[in-house]
Amino acid sequence: MKREKMLTMDERGRITLPATIREKVHARKFEVVLTEEGILLKPVRNDALDKYFGIFRGRVKKDIDELLDEAMEEYVREHEKVF
Repeated sequence: MKREKMLTMDERGRITLPATIREKVHARKFEVVLTEEGILLKPVRNDALDKYFGIFRGRVKKDIDELLDEAMEEYVREHEKVF
């Protein structure tokens, strides 16, 4: 098996797959299998969802974690006044 690139895990435990791999795999969900050699990611296909893969590419400038953090901060600010 060809080794394409060494990956690094960020502080949140996320690993970004290189575009060359994502384009070949065409999956958004993976089964994680621990093996004696390490970690194996097995693509899980869901054709109903996969047809929408990348539909918002270029339209949304922030990643989902940033959007969720901002939404949660806004929610907390709005509801602090109630308590």
